[in-house]
Amino acid sequence: MNIKSTAIAFTIVAASAVSSPVLAQDSQVQQVLNKMVSQALNVASQEIDNTIEKSVISAGHILTLKTGLPKSKVIVTDIMKVEETKETKDRKDTKATEKK
Repeated sequence: MNIKSTAIAFTIVAASAVSSPVLAQDSQVQQVLNKMVSQALNVASQEIDNTIEKSVISAGHILTLKTGLPKSKVIVTDIMKVEETKETKDRKDTKATEKK
């Protein structure tokens, strides 16, 4: 029984001793990968910004205003409200009854 507990304890200690450097290497690898990914994202962001600026400048340069186009004239008029009198109501009523 004593040999079993000693062997188990030794295995646990050995496993923890071996796993510490591996975890440290993982964190270093993770740091390097994080830096690489952030640099790649920065480069992609700059390229997108440059492409957008180029497109805006090109579109602004291509756009020209032509002055020889025909002009249209718009006139806005107000419609007057006509109030219905008793006489016009009577005419409508008689026309409605004649149709029936």
